[in-house]
Amino acid sequence: MRQAPVAVILGSSFSEQGVLALHARTLHAPRLKARFRNVDVQRTRLASQYAQVGTFAASAGAEDAARLGAEATKLGERLLLAGRCLVMGDLWPASVLVRGSTLGLIDWELATFGQPAQDVAHLLAHIVMLGVVRAQEGRAERASEALLKTYRAAASERFPALWDEQAVRDAGLHFGSELLARAWGPFQAGGPLSGQGASAYAHRQVTELGLSALRAPRDVSGLRTLWD
Repeated sequence: MRQAPVAVILGSSFSEQGVLALHARTLHAPRLKARFRNVDVQRTRLASQYAQVGTFAASAGAEDAARLGAEATKLGERLLLAGRCLVMGDLWPASVLVRGSTLGLIDWELATFGQPAQDVAHLLAHIVMLGVVRAQEGRAERASEALLKTYRAAASERFPALWDEQAVRDAGLHFGSELLARAWGPFQAGGPLSGQGASAYAHRQVTELGLSALRAPRDVSGLRTLWD
C-alpha cells in the first residue's frame, strides 16, 4: 500500500469507505473501554498541545490569547475523562494508505477509548490545511462537508449518543488547537506548513482559521453539517 494521494484525501472516496464508522461500531463497548483507556496519550496531548494554545495564540498576536488558551486547556482536561467510543487518535493524511480502491489506516499507537470529536476535528483540520497549502480551499470545504454527511449517515441511530452540542463545540476547539499547533507549535515540522514562515500566505491563513475556530467553535465550516 502507498500513502493516499491528495486527490483521495480531498475527494469523496475517503468518506465513502466509512473509515469513521468505527465510532458507531464501538459506541459504549465495555471490553474496548477497559482495554483502550489510554489516559497517558491524552495527558501528553494536554501538556504538548492544548495547554500550549495560549502561547501559540500569543505568538500569532491574538489579544485574547489567554482566554483562547484557557478554553483549549479545558478541552484537554475534558478529554481525560471516560469516552464514548474507540478513536484512532492520529487521523491525518499521513496515516491513510491506499491500494487500488481500498483505504487503510496505520499508526494506531495513539488509539484510545475517547471522544469522536477528536478524530473528526483532527481530520478536518488537515483537510483544510491541505486545501490552503494547495490553493484548493473550495475543494477542501466540499470534501469536509461530504465526509461529515457520510459520517452522520453511517452513525445512523447511534449518532445522538455519539454527538451532542458539547461534542460539536469540542470538535471546533480541537480543530482550532490543531491548526495553531501546526502553524506555531512543535507539530509544524513534517506537516503541511513545514518550512513556511509566518509571513507566508498559507501560514497566515491557517493561523486565522485556527483563531476563528477557537473563538467560535460551533461555526467551523463543515462541523455545522453534523448539527444542523
